[in-house]
Amino acid sequence: MSPNPRLRLQRAAGAIVEHGITVRSGQRVSTLVVYLNDVEEGGETYFPEIGLSVVPKRGNAIYFEYANSLRQVDPKSLHASSTIVKGEKWAMTKWMRERKFISANS
Repeated sequence: MSPNPRLRLQRAAGAIVEHGITVRSGQRVSTLVVYLNDVEEGGETYFPEIGLSVVPKRGNAIYFEYANSLRQVDPKSLHASSTIVKGEKWAMTKWMRERKFISANS
């Protein structure tokens, strides 16, 4: 359970059904989040299974993988963004997939 009840948790690699994308390009295997600005208060990326909270700071990034070497979802990849109390949060997210990304229009 998250120490902050306002957090919305996401189960990485599996909670979001991406039928077409997954068929074309494979499952997400990792994520890179780059923070584009400083947030005055709140907006941390929280990993409840390991008790890690990452404060968004301009120019910093966090990288994490979703599965172990047996391709099993790693519960440590469960993450959420806490509520932004003051200011704005801008971030860039890059999802790495099993295969080259193929758009629906290809």
